[in-house]
Amino acid sequence: MQPKRFLRSITTILVAFQIYGCCFSRLRSSDIDQEVKERAISCMGRVVANLCDHMSEDLPVSLPILLERLRNEITRLTAVKALARVAASPLMASSDLGAVLEADGAIQVLASFLRKNQRALKLATLLLLDTLAKRQLGRPNLNLTPALAELPPLVSESDLHIAQLAMHLMASAVASASKGRGGEPATAVVLSSGLPEVLRLAQSPLLQGAALNAMLNFFEALVASPATAATNVTRAALLERLVQPHVDQKGATIHKQVRAYFYWRFVAKRKNHI
Repeated sequence: MQPKRFLRSITTILVAFQIYGCCFSRLRSSDIDQEVKERAISCMGRVVANLCDHMSEDLPVSLPILLERLRNEITRLTAVKALARVAASPLMASSDLGAVLEADGAIQVLASFLRKNQRALKLATLLLLDTLAKRQLGRPNLNLTPALAELPPLVSESDLHIAQLAMHLMASAVASASKGRGGEPATAVVLSSGLPEVLRLAQSPLLQGAALNAMLNFFEALVASPATAATNVTRAALLERLVQPHVDQKGATIHKQVRAYFYWRFVAKRKNHI
């Protein structure tokens, strides 16, 4: 199945709905084998992601069941991955998934996953939240600030991959606000709690590659955001806070000085955004 209307025939859709019926019966059952239950969740995620434009009557029933599986310690990782596939589907209307997430309190549940000592769950949750920030943050009633408040401890050199995804999520939240889609509260949370940790990570000699690019994308979104311009976190203030640790009495390594100079060049070219 492909999420493109011109690739799907009537026969394919009918067969897919038969698969949906089988998955739905397994998904509702609570006394089946654990592996079967996980496969049913994954299959339901694929069916909804590829046929949600034909499931206007079924979505209000199937999506809450997927969200219910988030509260099960055994099935939550599989459910997060399935919801990430659904959220990323180009056929999923923002109002459908956003309304269900709002009514079910799923954002608070996802935020709690970021505190768990389970790396795979954190990675999957960050990817799902990043997709929601890009596609769903514009809903006035869909509040991602509980999840954003859990990100500062994740921005650490102890796990740069998780730090990279956390910075991508913060950048997506700030970029949403810059487009005038109701993300100003999210930007405030990022500035108050996320930015200090990002600046602290910028001093690490381990910062490189994808994590460094994620940090640059975060600063780009921050500098370009009108919500940032309305605070005391100006371009000049950001530049001073980043460069200051490298010009104090203790000195700095060549690696840190080069990074600070590159950031100055990076911000200077975008000063017209503010």
